Formats: sequence, C-alpha cells, structure tokens
Amino acid sequence: MKKEEILKMEAGRELDILILKTIWGVKKIHYWEWDKDKSKPQYIPSNKPWRTHQIDARSVPSFSNEIYPAFLIVEKLDGCLHLKQHGKKGIWEALFCEAGPEHEASGKTAPLAICRAALLAVSERKEG
Repeated sequence: MKKEEILKMEAGRELDILILKTIWGVKKIHYWEWDKDKSKPQYIPSNKPWRTHQIDARSVPSFSNEIYPAFLIVEKLDGCLHLKQHGKKGIWEALFCEAGPEHEASGKTAPLAICRAALLAVSERKEG
C-alpha cells in the first residue's frame, strides 16, 4: 500500500482489519452466520480453519478508535513510539523510533495516528 493511501485512511473496521492482517499476520476474517450486516468481524489467532476452531475466535480490536488496542500495536512493534499532540484539541502525530521522519503520520486521534505510523513503518520494513 502506498504512503498516500495509508495517510488517507480513516478510523474504522477497514483500518482495524488491515492492521490485524499486516502486523499480526492474520490471513482470514470471519463473521458469525447470524451477523448478517457483518458488523462484528472475528479472527482466529492461530490462522486455523474457522470450521474447526470457532471456539478460539476473537473480535477484531478497535485499533484505530481506542487507545489500549492502539498501544498493543506499539508493543507488537517493539514498543518505541514518539507521540505528540499539537494544541489542546489538535492533531496527533506518531512516529516509531526505528522509522525516519518520512514515516511520521498524523490523525485526529492518537489511535488513528498510531495505526497510520505503524503501517508506514511496517511497509518500510517489507520494502527494505
């Protein structure tokens, strides 16, 4: 995914699922048969088949909207993050320590900035 696309992503399930697939290596997202509007995505951490491992299913965390799941990303990526806010209700900026300033990302909230910065850092690792 290109830097411009990452920086345009908004908080929500699409970004949460991308984080799960890119950073945790989850291969498939599942939905319960009763979840007709697909509002509660699930995953199996071991990537084993849904048919035989539904009992292990977990809800996709709200990485891009909640701070605790966002800090799970920081922990997964070795825990070094620079995070700052401009003004009282200003924009948040996030940068993972090993990434250069060209991988800094911003967002309306700290979780969104962390998600964007994480995707930039991971995409750099894969390219490098």
